[in-house]
Amino acid sequence: DLLSYTHTSSCDILSGSLPKNEITFDLDNSNLIWDMQNLTGNEKYLIEKQELKVKYGYDINGSIEWINVGKFYLHEWKTPSNGIKVTFTARDLLTFMNDVYTGITTGTLYAICESALTQAELPTNNNGSVKWVLSDQLKEYTTTIPNDKTYTIAEILQLCSNAGMCVMYQDHDG
Repeated sequence: DLLSYTHTSSCDILSGSLPKNEITFDLDNSNLIWDMQNLTGNEKYLIEKQELKVKYGYDINGSIEWINVGKFYLHEWKTPSNGIKVTFTARDLLTFMNDVYTGITTGTLYAICESALTQAELPTNNNGSVKWVLSDQLKEYTTTIPNDKTYTIAEILQLCSNAGMCVMYQDHDG
């Protein structure tokens, strides 16, 4: 049922901004399975931040080799009435950190990052644990974030990561 698929990835080699990944795909909706008016359709099962596991399959001499691309989270979908396709957009978790940071502004880089990630309200793993890991190196540095401007959660994480001489990334397991 896949009509089109696009995978966009952006990364700043100098760590000036967070890496972001997005997939957009169109599915055949000629049978109206994704139509909001169809009470027996699939639209009712869609929720924002629903996890999508993406793998690419390569046919190598008649055998399919699957490569794990990553986890994405449903961000938006469009089901135009009388349309023959439905468009879905899913993004990585780093994309969901554009809210203004309201957490602590003084303390260790570790505590500030932990506050930012908690504020982001990211989905958890199946066992209820958080999806992120912080380097203990961030505990060695303390700071006060100036209150001369507002920062997004993503900006706070990037600033703390750079100040702590750490890298921020998302792996293929999300």
